[in-house]
Amino acid sequence: MINLENLLSDNNAMSYEVLIRRAHQCSRYKVPEADADLYRSLQRKAMSYEQSKNSIIPKTQNHFAEYMQSCGQISAYIDTAIEKVLIEYYSRLNTSQKNELTSIQDLLSTTPHLKEITEAIARAEKVFLDLELYPQ
Repeated sequence: MINLENLLSDNNAMSYEVLIRRAHQCSRYKVPEADADLYRSLQRKAMSYEQSKNSIIPKTQNHFAEYMQSCGQISAYIDTAIEKVLIEYYSRLNTSQKNELTSIQDLLSTTPHLKEITEAIARAEKVFLDLELYPQ
C-alpha cells in the first residue's frame, strides 16, 4: 500500500508499478511505464531538487526542470492508466467511482508534485481494487 507519510518510501514505487499493471492487465515488461524504477527516479529527482534548494552552490533550475519533467512523465502514465480504466470498465463503474477517477485526473493536470502524484496513486488504487483489477 501507498505510504502518504513517507513520500520517498519504496512501497510507493511498487504501488505505482502495480497500479499501472492493474489498469493495463499486464506483467511488468508488457507496458514500459509499468516499472517501479521510473517512480524511484522521480523520488530521487525530488530529493535532489529539495537538497539543491538548501545548497551553498545551488543548481536549482536544472534540478527543478528534471524534477518537473519526471513529475509530468509519471502523471501522464497514471492519467493514461485511469483513462484506460474509465473506457474499458465504464459499465462496471458507479457514479462515485467515475467522479473519483475524474477528480484524480484533474489533480494530475495541475502541475503535480510528488505529494499529489502519491495521493493520486492512493486514490486510484482504491477504485481499481473495488473493481477487482489485479495485475497479471
